[in-house]
Amino acid sequence: MAALALVIGCRSAKVRMNNCLEKVYLGMSVEDFKKIASKSTLVQAIDGFSCYKLEEQSAKFGEPGGYVYERRFFLF
Repeated sequence: MAALALVIGCRSAKVRMNNCLEKVYLGMSVEDFKKIASKSTLVQAIDGFSCYKLEEQSAKFGEPGGYVYERRFFLF
């Protein structure tokens, strides 16, 4: 049972990321993006361009560091 919980936990970072990515589209406004990806963080803003990072993590047994990360970057 514990192994099943670990497998589900590992998969959940990818599932959560995909749920967000299904709602993001090309040409959307930053305000709409922030509503959908509320956990995103502003990485850098230069000359009218902004880069946001969206990161999901889940614990995984046997993985170096103990976590699995899903990261995506969005440029506006």
